Amino acid sequence: MKLLRILTVILACMILLLCGSLIGAYSASQVEPEFYQQVIQEDPIKLEEAGDELEAKTSALASLTDRPGTWQASFTQRQINGWLASDLPEKHPDLLPKNIQDPRVVLAPDVVKVACRMEQNGVSSVIWLESEVFLTDERELAIRIRSLKAGALPMPTSVLLEQLDQEFEKLSVSIRRIQSEGKQTLLIKLPRAKEGVFSREIGQLEVREEEVFIAGKTTDENQETTDPTE
Repeated sequence: MKLLRILTVILACMILLLCGSLIGAYSASQVEPEFYQQVIQEDPIKLEEAGDELEAKTSALASLTDRPGTWQASFTQRQINGWLASDLPEKHPDLLPKNIQDPRVVLAPDVVKVACRMEQNGVSSVIWLESEVFLTDERELAIRIRSLKAGALPMPTSVLLEQLDQEFEKLSVSIRRIQSEGKQTLLIKLPRAKEGVFSREIGQLEVREEEVFIAGKTTDENQETTDPTE
């Protein structure tokens, strides 16, 4: 499902570019943000169970979008972190560099924090990104970068933004940058995914306290174009 793939690409790019930004400055700070210390201590068994729940929810959502009508789903912070902790290294071992470990997310209203541990030359550092994520009135996914840091050391966001531009170009997804409230902001045009006579469209995407909520509709274009008086 292309819409879900877009969200996965966003998360993967955030993690990858956090790692790239750290090269040459990984030893500058060993400070671990408090939010990361909390989520990294969760029970591995419970995280694995939560990761399985996320995969089951994703499959169920995909089934719902295969027929006309509205649909919705929510994915909890624990489920996302469970997938990152268990399913990502097991099923997608080549997605991230081998020296990147323990990626995690923290969700608050309209805010996403992404962090991971990077090991290089025997030194481990936590790198993290904080951004506002929301759907605009024009149905664009907005990502407003608040901060990018290696421990407590601020890092430039330009490399991250350029990499996101490249990744979305590969997906043929329209993306543009603006300055919003003094912060670099990405605006991603969510495509109306089409398969046969069905088209799928996201109408609502919200980052809430410890969960992401998504809702939309699937339309049968044959029914839309049929004259009801015939």
